[in-house]
Amino acid sequence: ALRSPGIRAVLVTIVLLATAFGTVDVTVVASAEQLGSRALAGPLLALWAVGSMVGGLAFGARASDRGPEQRMVGLLALVVAGIALLSVATGLVQLAAGMVLAGLGIAPAIACLYLLVDRLAPAGTVTEAFTWVTTAFATGFAAGNALGGTLVQQVGTDGAFLVAAGGVAAATLLARLRRPALAAGPTGMREAPEGLGRTG
Repeated sequence: ALRSPGIRAVLVTIVLLATAFGTVDVTVVASAEQLGSRALAGPLLALWAVGSMVGGLAFGARASDRGPEQRMVGLLALVVAGIALLSVATGLVQLAAGMVLAGLGIAPAIACLYLLVDRLAPAGTVTEAFTWVTTAFATGFAAGNALGGTLVQQVGTDGAFLVAAGGVAAATLLARLRRPALAAGPTGMREAPEGLGRTG
């Protein structure tokens, strides 16, 4: 699977995204403490998930002739804008609204990434490719958690949110620059569903 340029581009994009998400996760906890209660972090992160769910439902309900490699760039740009807005939130209400906005593009963008993995994985490597996706998410998120703690101490929560937004911006730029590779099809025959394409 890693021999495919498109798969490699998707995995790097996922690592960048997951690192940004891990950074946001830690930074939200620090922001909640600044607002007076660490317990606020749970509801704020829940609002982030709500935003992602709403975005996913809207994405799924809307048909488009554009491929996932095209739609993903705009969705990632939406995530960049949402996370960047968190850096200028000055109170609980603004931070809560910002969390919803920051989540809107997440589920649709991840859906596009999964569609690309399914399409780009060479014959016989689909399972391997999705295993790498899981590894990329876990690695990026763990790195983001560690980075977030350091950033909050060194540049504060506003700076940490901006760095996270910068990470997603890098993923957006990569997706745009590697669009030809992401638009390419796999080589060879696709894996046949279980029980199909067999003789005897």
